[in-house]
Amino acid sequence: MSRIIERVRQALEVQANDGRDRLVFAKSEEFINCAHATATDEERGGWMESIRREAQALNLQVHECPDLDACGEAIAALARERDPEWGTLKRIVRWSDPLLDELGLEARLGEDIPVTTVPMADSFDESERAEFRREVIASYIGITTADYLLADTASLVLLGGRGRARSVSLVPSIHVAVVPGSRMLGSYRQMLSRLNGQTLPSNVNIITGPSKTADIEATLVHGAHGPREMHLFVVAS
Repeated sequence: MSRIIERVRQALEVQANDGRDRLVFAKSEEFINCAHATATDEERGGWMESIRREAQALNLQVHECPDLDACGEAIAALARERDPEWGTLKRIVRWSDPLLDELGLEARLGEDIPVTTVPMADSFDESERAEFRREVIASYIGITTADYLLADTASLVLLGGRGRARSVSLVPSIHVAVVPGSRMLGSYRQMLSRLNGQTLPSNVNIITGPSKTADIEATLVHGAHGPREMHLFVVAS
């Protein structure tokens, strides 16, 4: 346990900011020396190939879209096609994010499939928190973006913050993630290099495919502890 705590201390540091301390990702020479240069088209092509390959083993469904309009239409079609795991009412919950605003899902789906957006609030009172929980639990699709898409494992990195509730990617039966191709990185190491010195968010989630477990008779089951289905929409940029 002491070794784990020491590793956490090495990964984080406290900086003074306007008279107050803030927790940040530590600046390590090992990671600062990682390349920050913009990836070439050839590199991105290789990363995308790696993501498609890794996704097959993960039961992660990958969709490549030329633009956000095509992406919005594809997600709307998916919402119409899929049925809720429980009940018949279709509802969607999504992060509050400019990228997701551009999908135009509210207009595409209308009143048939209501779309709830996570409020951009620093805090909620108990009644607001309870109402939001009900909305998330009632939703069969949760839509998020991702801050990074790691090619070597087809993993999404989601940094917490206002309008970015963790429950959106964890509670609904289907998780949809929309990620611009410009957010692809080759590896976990490259992702850490980008985080050097950034303020530590409330949470960091690394998601690799839909929920899965094989703890009963070594039989793989999807959706036991989270979404049973996951769709990654990579938007050309």
